[in-house]
Amino acid sequence: MQTKLYNIGFHNNHWLLFMVCSIAVTYCYPQYSKLKDIKPEDYDKWYAPKSYRISDDGLWVSYMLDYNGLLDTLVIKQTNGIVRYDLKACSHLEFIGKDLASCRYGKDDLKIINLGTGNKEKLSGATEIKLSSDKRFLMIFRKNKKELTIRDRIKNKSYKLNGAYSFNYNSTYNLICISISDGLEYSLQIYHLDGSAKHEILLKSQHRNILEFHWSNKNDKIVYALDSDTEDSGILGVYDLKSKKKIHIELTNVNGFPNDHKIISKREFPLRISKDGERVFFLYTPKRLQKYNNIPQVWKADEPYIYNGMTYQMQAYNTPKIGVLNIQDQKILSITDIDFPRALISPDEKYALIYDPAKYQPQARMYPPVDIYKMDLKSGKRSAFLKKHIMDLQSLNFSPSGRYVVYYKNREWWCFDTKSNLHINLNSKFNAMRKKPLFYQSPHSSYPKGWTEGEKSIFMHDEFDVWEVFVNNEHPKKLTSGREKKISYRLVNEPEVKGTQKEQMGVFLERQTLLLSMEKNTERGVAILKPNHNMTIISFGEQYLKNLNISGDGNTVTFSEERYDQPQKLMLYHIRLDTLKTLFQSNPHYKKYKSGLNQMIRYRNHNGKELSGILRYPVDYNKDSIYPMVVRVYEKQNHLLNQYKNPGLYNGTGYNLKNLVHKGYFVFLPDIEYKIGEPGYSAADCIISGTNKALDIASIDPKRIGLIGHSFGAYEALFTITQSQLFRTAIASAGVADFPREYLYLADTSVLNFNMYEYSQSRMGNSLFEDYQGYLDNSPLYHAKSIQTPLLLWCGMEDYHVNYYQSLSFHLALKRMGKKNTLLMYPEEDHIISSPENQMDLTNRVEQWLDHYLKGKPKLDWMP
Repeated sequence: MQTKLYNIGFHNNHWLLFMVCSIAVTYCYPQYSKLKDIKPEDYDKWYAPKSYRISDDGLWVSYMLDYNGLLDTLVIKQTNGIVRYDLKACSHLEFIGKDLASCRYGKDDLKIINLGTGNKEKLSGATEIKLSSDKRFLMIFRKNKKELTIRDRIKNKSYKLNGAYSFNYNSTYNLICISISDGLEYSLQIYHLDGSAKHEILLKSQHRNILEFHWSNKNDKIVYALDSDTEDSGILGVYDLKSKKKIHIELTNVNGFPNDHKIISKREFPLRISKDGERVFFLYTPKRLQKYNNIPQVWKADEPYIYNGMTYQMQAYNTPKIGVLNIQDQKILSITDIDFPRALISPDEKYALIYDPAKYQPQARMYPPVDIYKMDLKSGKRSAFLKKHIMDLQSLNFSPSGRYVVYYKNREWWCFDTKSNLHINLNSKFNAMRKKPLFYQSPHSSYPKGWTEGEKSIFMHDEFDVWEVFVNNEHPKKLTSGREKKISYRLVNEPEVKGTQKEQMGVFLERQTLLLSMEKNTERGVAILKPNHNMTIISFGEQYLKNLNISGDGNTVTFSEERYDQPQKLMLYHIRLDTLKTLFQSNPHYKKYKSGLNQMIRYRNHNGKELSGILRYPVDYNKDSIYPMVVRVYEKQNHLLNQYKNPGLYNGTGYNLKNLVHKGYFVFLPDIEYKIGEPGYSAADCIISGTNKALDIASIDPKRIGLIGHSFGAYEALFTITQSQLFRTAIASAGVADFPREYLYLADTSVLNFNMYEYSQSRMGNSLFEDYQGYLDNSPLYHAKSIQTPLLLWCGMEDYHVNYYQSLSFHLALKRMGKKNTLLMYPEEDHIISSPENQMDLTNRVEQWLDHYLKGKPKLDWMP
């Protein structure tokens, strides 16, 4: 008997050698002889690791073990030792200094763990724990009880402050500012954390509510706001720690402040004192907000927002306004107003960028263009800055000093220098190096990671490499060598110096190690770039990597690594020692079970475009047998090649790849390439082409193929079965069946769907009224008469992302035509099933449906 050896893949650090017995013409699996099939009774053995954290000194890591239907476990593990703490029913870990950690225990409690001794203490009702800068004092806040406990760790003593409903810690001077209330009166006090329990009364008991209070940037002043009463607009107060002087400013007496307005507090724009200590930034609104008459609701076509938005915006009348008050001369400047209701304050607080988000509304774009003006915060003078800027997320940011504004325009990144008033095209700096223009698809995927010290340069990337791009005339510096090897590098870690506001990039320090991800075809990796620009590749190969982290001291890197046949493991790399080790292997019992094969296949659609798809084999595949196949669709999925999937019944969409391959199914994940204006036909073409290619490659029964998709994948599945009889059955969940109806729908109760169809996922490219026939042609409902495929539909009855009436309408259409289908509607469920009981029910029904139509198992009473 002749035998042949085939290298199939890498498994458990050993090459799998599959023996092909040519005489018997069967596949022999010698290494499988002692391995088991995964049965439903085994599902509960699997758990999902998540929420990885690493301490600043790199000595500890933490992660969650998510058990289906059981109490989750929080693990804290030593990186260079054997100490491990398992904390049941805990979550949201925070490392506190070098020797402490806290976690959420249950709904209302915190637990604190001494990492050195292992001692654990449950803090009932605690909502926040903070460590003083000298590591001596613990501040334990119980918000609901209005109690702040200050614990002296040296003297092992504690004292409580009752009535504390808010506090702010000053790390520079080791002080706490605390607001005290008995429910009727409010006071503000400062406590000195020096062991003496010394304190001073900043604000005596009075009837006004203390809206908020904050330390200044230098921690030498504190600013606070007191609520208005029936006769005034509220009070701003500033206290100077050094001079012990306190200034109270009643806004009613401030020249220029509208008396029908009052000061308010909002998390989006906290009260603050300027860096120079001379001004206060705050929010205010009308005392009486405008309201629509609710009977009837009035929806006007020419208003910038739909009714749901207008009840809040009210032509910007109700929108909180930003004011800045000069403390000495008590003059006020209104930064925002009715005409310019939004503003971004520069980090140097010298200017603001103001705009009207409704300027070009109503229109189809989710992020409409705006005209941005630059406002001098001393004179109030406005000047035009950007016209018709698309105010997408992350499309505009300040440099740390505020000198530069980085913005995204026409698929390129630009930088505006406020000192020279010049607009610099950052992308054009690449052209001399690349010999061709560089364009990006979106600000999200191309967002610059941060500045270097001194704001001389900024980190960016092209298709392959990470670059240091200078704002002067110096040529950009390529930091990686990806283009030569066709490897895409991306900078992963965040700047060590964080931005002080959402619209501000941070700064990478010269001593900071850069953490990089690597990608080439189906290979993934992680590398570091040291301050001397020497690169070290830590790991690279056929694997799926995520959760990349680097410790605060820059010495330790952690990341999770998995393959389709090996569950996630946590890897630890020590930079100074140049050592890599496995710190934790999840689900180690996986070695006892069969895993099956995984293959990337190539195929072409009708336009000749080469695409890829993932073909997962049944675990006991025998090429002389014939198997059913499930085709799961959703846009492009080739990145999932080496992603591991736990078996189980707790699935938000009812689909579990691992369950299916262990039940004797092939599973195929095809990629889809779209033509604008023809999303349905594009999907059907690619799905059918890929499925036919899979049939050519493996022993798949062409009469037993199922199709399954969720959300946009459900749309793709529905449309495909209107165009082909290739599939024996189909399952479509929470998908769109009727394009015109969904186009004229408010997703999630407040979002116009116009953008989805004209510019985004649905890919029609024009409005409904420019291409009504095109919308009909790409609607599964329009072609429903041709369906011969038994169909299972399901949806959540509280799904406001894709209205459940889409599934219901399609069910009723097929019902009217007498076509086989069943609709499952889950009460109190959204776009994805969240209840464990419903997840189990759905997964069981999906697999029962497939077993009946693809394996011939008996029909159950809920089936058509």
